[in-house]
Amino acid sequence: MSQSAQMKPTSLPVRSFLNWPVVTDPKQWQGNVAVVGVAQSEVYPGNPVPNDQANAPDAIRLQSGQFCDGATHWDFDIGTTLSSLDLQTVDCGNLTYDGRDYEPFAAWQKSVFETLWKNNMQVFALGGDHGITTPALQALGVLNKDVHVVHIDAHLDWRDDVQGVKAVTAAH
Repeated sequence: MSQSAQMKPTSLPVRSFLNWPVVTDPKQWQGNVAVVGVAQSEVYPGNPVPNDQANAPDAIRLQSGQFCDGATHWDFDIGTTLSSLDLQTVDCGNLTYDGRDYEPFAAWQKSVFETLWKNNMQVFALGGDHGITTPALQALGVLNKDVHVVHIDAHLDWRDDVQGVKAVTAAH
């Protein structure tokens, strides 16, 4: 798949994260902090498509106002107001898997994260189900340096195979 095919527009979320500008055209992604919703990946055989985890990116966005009440008030102790920081934020919308061939979707997701990281953006992925992490981790190779990953999940996936769906290990 060509780079241009992978970098198709994302879909609009139900609401933006913290009222950040929503930009679904990858050619217009600018700033230093980005959020991307990835609702789902390849499903396990026998599971419903989509499962309710696919609602997570938009559910997080809908609740994002609960920890931020504007640019001058955060529920984090950062020692200053948010407005005093040099943040140029963008909500990149949602990467939406159509349930067909998973490989092109995973390549698109990886390409999105590579593009954002190549542009020196701090990226937050809002997701979704068990498999959304792997393509994002694979994209970290473009940084060619050590990174810190914070992964918040309800469980760890320790199995290499679940009903024929194979785990993919991230390089780097």
